[in-house]
Amino acid sequence: MPNTSDTDLSTSPQGIDRLALTARLHETLAQELAILGFRLDELISDTSLAKEHRAEIREIRLLMIGISRRFRDDIYLTNNRSRKTLELSLAEILADLHVEIDLSYPPLRSQEEKLLNEVLVELARNAVRHSGAKSFFIAYENRDDGIELTIVDDGCGMPSPSRKNLGLVMIDQSLRLMNCNYQCSSTSDGTSYRIQIPFSIIDKESSQ
Repeated sequence: MPNTSDTDLSTSPQGIDRLALTARLHETLAQELAILGFRLDELISDTSLAKEHRAEIREIRLLMIGISRRFRDDIYLTNNRSRKTLELSLAEILADLHVEIDLSYPPLRSQEEKLLNEVLVELARNAVRHSGAKSFFIAYENRDDGIELTIVDDGCGMPSPSRKNLGLVMIDQSLRLMNCNYQCSSTSDGTSYRIQIPFSIIDKESSQ
């Protein structure tokens, strides 16, 4: 049986505070990773250490560079509203998958556009890192009361709702802040999200 959630979501001061805290943590962690990287560089250049130990530290340093880059990308995406930036980020994350992605839905208000960007990027990462998906799709449909955005992968499914990881919690939190209803269905054949975007958060001026 699929895991399904259908929640009536709304914004709250507590939710906004948690999202702001998450952004600050990202910035703090990025800074701490940079400091740790400098310390590793010092060890790598220390000729008193055995050659094999320096080689191992160098491998760790390369891993740190990758982690730091992903943090910088996260922070940049959070602060950038560009649909083109989202398209490039998804293309990089999903480079080894078959993809069919339509991002031509009407632009949302500034804050909601940022939040939806984060949701889509996190869903793409989940498909690659956790579900082992080979295909990933994003499509939308105009409805009488707004837009329905559908995101589907063909991976092995996600944990039960009672075992949500941090990424899934952030997806839920972002959709709450957007005041969007959504349904999530996940089985061993894949995961699908259907997000109902109300007309109230569409950027009317940009859509004209």
